[in-house]
Amino acid sequence: MDIRRADRREAPDHDLEPAATPARPPPTALRRDLLDADLGSASSHDPPELLAFYAGLRAQAQAQAQAQAQASAAAVLEAAPTTRDDAARAAIDRTRAAYSGPYSAEGQRVTAAPMFRLTGGYPSQTKIPELRTIVGQPLTDAMAFGQASPAQVVAATQKLIDAGKLPPPPGDVAARVRQMQWQYGVGIDCASFTRRALHAVTGKSDVQLGINHDLGMRGLDWNPHFVKVKLANLRPGDVITLDPKPGETVGHNVIVRDRTAASDAQKQELGRVHGPIAQAFLASRGPHEVIEVDSSWGAGANGAAYGGYRRNPWIHDASNGSWGYFEAATGSFRVSPDGPSTFDRFHGAYRARP
Repeated sequence: MDIRRADRREAPDHDLEPAATPARPPPTALRRDLLDADLGSASSHDPPELLAFYAGLRAQAQAQAQAQAQASAAAVLEAAPTTRDDAARAAIDRTRAAYSGPYSAEGQRVTAAPMFRLTGGYPSQTKIPELRTIVGQPLTDAMAFGQASPAQVVAATQKLIDAGKLPPPPGDVAARVRQMQWQYGVGIDCASFTRRALHAVTGKSDVQLGINHDLGMRGLDWNPHFVKVKLANLRPGDVITLDPKPGETVGHNVIVRDRTAASDAQKQELGRVHGPIAQAFLASRGPHEVIEVDSSWGAGANGAAYGGYRRNPWIHDASNGSWGYFEAATGSFRVSPDGPSTFDRFHGAYRARP
């Protein structure tokens, strides 16, 4: 929080004109001087009943001010968790926004959420070898492992646009920016987004968080700068890690943007919208924790539109440990006994120590 201080200037006494003697107000007017005065400083020319009247007004105003101050203090205490959570959500949103531009393209000012980038790339990313020639070696190196900063992603993307590399229509400008990012290998992986958002939430660097040598965030169980938390106690800014299931080699990392316990009305609506599988999953006694997470997600082998930055809702059934989730590739609701993903299982949830 920025604290701004204004210089206070006071004129010397000899620059001030002598105060004029104020005219006495009519008897029916409220006297500001008496309303603000201490009892001992009231004019001896005022009748006792007038002084008593204004003393009563002052006492009433002081009582009201005290009551308002007490109510305000109570409201602040009651709202503290929400205020902290709001600040964490805003920090995560700022991270997404920082990775998204804005860009100047085709006479427009556009934003585009960052695309996914995995070390090594895919065969469909045909133009990665050209990246160095267009954006330079430092930005190319920053992209190579999916760990680029927001400034690096934006700078590389704008350089590609300026070089005329934006794909032609069809598609709106933002969609084509992301298509270009995929082709040239500009983007981030899940650990990069999660770490940058964590920096924004905590105000700490990788070194201060003890993850400067653990960029994939696989060692949080042993990291003294973090504590493990239960799913029911999740709050915005916590980190969740997933382990790969057999056949996969890379896990996943996300940052929690929100967590709520689903009400009966919410469960009914989710079941109505997503069909029989969701209805059956939500019919258990629960409780069902709805966990909203942000990350950068895989884009398949061909750079699907669902890849890169995305916000996902996960649902955890505390009664049996199962998970409900929405599979981006198919748009369908899925259920898994061990994690909110077809390819990964839940490992743990962590909170950075203050």
